[in-house]
Amino acid sequence: MKRHKKQSMTLSALIASLSLHTTAFATSNNTADIQQTTVTNQPVIGQNVVVDQKGDAQHAMVNQVGDGQTVRIKQHGQYSSATTLTRGQKNWISLFQGGEEQTSTIFQQGDRNVDKSHQKGVANTSYINTLGNNNYTISRQADTLNETNIDTLGNDNVIFTDQDGINNITRIYTFGDANEAHTLLLGDDNANAVAVQGTDNHSITSQQGELNQLSIIHQGHKNLVLSTQFGDRHTQQTLVFGNDNTQMLQQIGEDNRFALTTEGNNNQSYFYTNGQSNEISFLTLGDNNHTDITQTGIDNSTQLHLIGDNNAHLIMRQDGDLNTIDLIIDGHNNTALITQMGNNNHLLGLDSSSLAITGQYNTLNLTQYGHNNSLLGEQLGDRHVLTVSQTGELNAAIVTQD
Repeated sequence: MKRHKKQSMTLSALIASLSLHTTAFATSNNTADIQQTTVTNQPVIGQNVVVDQKGDAQHAMVNQVGDGQTVRIKQHGQYSSATTLTRGQKNWISLFQGGEEQTSTIFQQGDRNVDKSHQKGVANTSYINTLGNNNYTISRQADTLNETNIDTLGNDNVIFTDQDGINNITRIYTFGDANEAHTLLLGDDNANAVAVQGTDNHSITSQQGELNQLSIIHQGHKNLVLSTQFGDRHTQQTLVFGNDNTQMLQQIGEDNRFALTTEGNNNQSYFYTNGQSNEISFLTLGDNNHTDITQTGIDNSTQLHLIGDNNAHLIMRQDGDLNTIDLIIDGHNNTALITQMGNNNHLLGLDSSSLAITGQYNTLNLTQYGHNNSLLGEQLGDRHVLTVSQTGELNAAIVTQD
C-alpha cells in the first residue's frame, strides 16, 4: 500500500511539472469540452490541446489557465463552433474550420501570444480578442457573408485579416503602441472599419469590388495609412489626429468618395483617384503639412479646406473635363499649386462662391489648360502672391485682392 501511494504521488507531480498534452478526435455530432488549469507551485512547461472533428454540427471548447499553452482545433463539416479561452503567457492558438456557418471565438490574456483563425465556407463568423504585449493575429475567411471582429489591447501587435467573398465585414480595434493592421477584401458590398490609437501605428487596407465602405481612425503620432480601393462606388472616411503622419490614399473606379480630416503638424497626405464622378473632401488643421492630390477622369470634384500656417505644399492636379475644385486657405505663409487640364473645368470656392485665401504671405499658382474653363478667386490679407495662367479658348478669370 505504501509503495502504490508513493508511485501515485510521483505520477501526479510529473504531470503537474511537465507538459500536458490532450488530443481529442471526434466524429459526427460530437462535442469536446477541455479545461486545463495549473494547480501546482512547481514549474509548468506548458499544456497542449489538439482537437480534430470531422462531420456535422460539432462543438469544441478549450479553456486553459497557465503559461505556455498551445491549442490546435480542426473542424471539417457544417454547423461547427469552436471557442478557446487562454490565460497566461507565451500562448499559441490555431483554428481551422471548413464548411458552412461556423463560428470561431478566440480569447487570450498575457504576453507574446499568437492567434490564428482560418475559415472556409459561407456565413462564417470569427471574433478574436487579445490582451497583452507582442501579440500576432491572423484571420482568413473565404466565400460570402463573413464577419471578422478583432479587438487588441497592448503593445507591438501585428494583425492580418483576409476576406474573399460578398457582404463581408471586418472590424479591427487596436489600442496601444507600435501596432500594425493589414486588411484585404475581395468581393462586393464589403465594409471595413479600422480604429488605431497609440504611437507608431500602421494601417494598410485594400478593397476590390463594388459598393465597398472603409472607415479609418488614427489617433497618435507617426501613423502611416495606406489605402487602395479598386472597383465602383467606394466610400472612405479617414480621421488622423497627431503629428508626423503619412496618408497615401488611392481609388480606381467610378463614383468613389474620399473624406479625410487631419489635425496636427508635419503631416503628409497623398490622394490619387482614377475614374469618373469621384469626390474628395479634405480638411487639414495644423502647420507645416504637405498635401498632394491627383484626379483623373470626368465630372470629379474636390473640396480643400486648409487652416494653419507654413503649409508649404498644396499640390492639386485634375486631368479631364467637367471637374470642379473648391478651395479655402486660412493662415499665413501657405503655398498652393493647382493645375486643371481639360474642358469646362471650374476653380471656385465652396457653394460656387469665390475661392478664399485669407491671412498673410500666401502664395497661389493657378493654371488651366483647355476651353471654357473658369476661375473665380478672392484674396484677403497682406502681401499675397497670386499667379494665374490660362491656355485655350473661352476661358474666364475673375480675381479680387483686398
